[in-house]
Amino acid sequence: MAIIPDVPYVSVDIVVDGRALPEYLDEDDHESLSSNSTIKYVECVSGSKFGIRVDLNGMEPWDLEGGDIVLEDYFLDGKWVDGAVKSFPLNRHHAISVRHAARHREGGTWKERDFMFADLVTTEDAISKTLKPDLKDLGTITVKLYYAELLEKRSSTSPTKTYDKDTLNE
Repeated sequence: MAIIPDVPYVSVDIVVDGRALPEYLDEDDHESLSSNSTIKYVECVSGSKFGIRVDLNGMEPWDLEGGDIVLEDYFLDGKWVDGAVKSFPLNRHHAISVRHAARHREGGTWKERDFMFADLVTTEDAISKTLKPDLKDLGTITVKLYYAELLEKRSSTSPTKTYDKDTLNE
């Protein structure tokens, strides 16, 4: 369970078949050592479908530094795949969420694609300079949380909300 020192009421797990995968910390990885972010490593089995579980159970409105919503952004391989907005106060049904798929629009229809660990292919070939930046985020699962303040509520017929976004955790 990834827990950040300055944000102990938030935890993130990668789950397979409903169970959290064991996590490991690379002690030599100085990027992992931050008060508002953490990097953990998980072992994965190729072909396994997985979910990203975010638990905000311990979060209270005063933790939001004046905000009243939390924005969640999910990234796989460095690309945004989904997001969510959680309003406060949280009820027990919204404090824990699990994302299992990315949604996208295809030909006017919404489709979902399950998150799945891909086969690992290794090579001894040299990596070209143009390909190397594309590989930087390959294999990463990132969750970014932001607190925000809802500035305007629209009528119930219009679901659009306006908010300011300040970084809680990057």
